[in-house]
Amino acid sequence: IHVPVIGGLSVLFSGWALALKMWLSGALNQPTIIYSRSVNIAFAFYALKKSVARNKPITIVFEVHSLDQQTPKKYFHTLLRNADALVCISHALKTALIEKMGSPPEKICVAPDGVKKSFLATENNKQNARETLGLPDKRIVLYTGQLLPGKGAHVFVDAAQHFGDDVMFLLVGGHGDYLRRMQTHINENNILNVTVTGFVSPALIPLYQAAADVLVLPATADHDISAYTSPLKL
Repeated sequence: IHVPVIGGLSVLFSGWALALKMWLSGALNQPTIIYSRSVNIAFAFYALKKSVARNKPITIVFEVHSLDQQTPKKYFHTLLRNADALVCISHALKTALIEKMGSPPEKICVAPDGVKKSFLATENNKQNARETLGLPDKRIVLYTGQLLPGKGAHVFVDAAQHFGDDVMFLLVGGHGDYLRRMQTHINENNILNVTVTGFVSPALIPLYQAAADVLVLPATADHDISAYTSPLKL
């Protein structure tokens, strides 16, 4: 349900609409597992389970990626304490959930991020990949991912200033204000050997990686995500 203007609240409305639809249709009379990484959606089913559907066989499984995942914080913290099960992406995050959030350890499963091997399989060699993407014949250092705090994209860009024009720093990803601020930073500091693509289809990422000489994961320690992140992209 896309509601104009209110943005992220659309997810909240959608979650409640789905929960109520399943309750009214009788779908929740059967054993049902709700698995979500969305705070709003998981909480909608949790609230339903604790009220009008309290006798229904509903299991809430919430996937956790950090200790500051989403707002509203009240909903997030409630799920960390009361979901039937939590799935987190690293053992460090499990420890933090237990020690800092009071999550019951017996409810936590660690399932490290993974990627299908077939996704990485590509017949493109470096030269073919560069020709397909229109990239130059020079050394290419590549970062793929978001530009959020803790990801280290600014470190990647600033490092380019220590290299000459024979090395291209290629930043693949980013959107919205983060992308605009990054492009402004590059322009203001006259960093000429950095190219920023903005968001590209995930299906193109293996092609960009095949075209590069060096792949970089520049995560920094100035954000809580750095303690729990997994090196999936690398």
